[in-house]
Amino acid sequence: MPWMSRILFLAVAMVLGGVLADPAFCEDPCKDAVQRRAFEEAISICSDQIKSQESNADIHATAYQHRGQAYAGKREYKLAIQDLTRAIALRPDFPEALNGRGMVYEAENELKRASEDYEQALRLMPGYVRAQHNLENVRAKLEKPGTGIGAKKYEVHISRPNPAVTVGFGYGELISPGESLKRYNR
Repeated sequence: MPWMSRILFLAVAMVLGGVLADPAFCEDPCKDAVQRRAFEEAISICSDQIKSQESNADIHATAYQHRGQAYAGKREYKLAIQDLTRAIALRPDFPEALNGRGMVYEAENELKRASEDYEQALRLMPGYVRAQHNLENVRAKLEKPGTGIGAKKYEVHISRPNPAVTVGFGYGELISPGESLKRYNR
């Protein structure tokens, strides 16, 4: 029986060693900083990861991707595109980096390039909901400029005061600019 416990111990050690060595399993302080919107901190941490000689290509690609997200968060789109492109060059099968670069292209109003990145991300990961959502939004913008999520703007239209309410108070409703113009012209 002692030999069985040794084999079991070795098997568990090998499995745990493989899991702990997997970069996806380890906490990523750069990703954490991006999620907290601490962009300067994220850029610093990711830069350190990129400079590290111990990192492998996957870790470098992930660091470039997160640093690209941090630059995008600061609206430094050219730097974001550079880093996201480096991440994709290191790992061509990186749908998150493609989706991120697509979002930056979209922010820069380069809708065709954004669409290409979203499509490539979906080819790599067909069930990628964020990329699908982003692609649908860009296609709507390409088909009919001024559309897409966030394109329809609303304003608050304040109606005439309701006589049943104390003088000086009214009620408001959310209407589209077109409806507001129609009411204004009445």
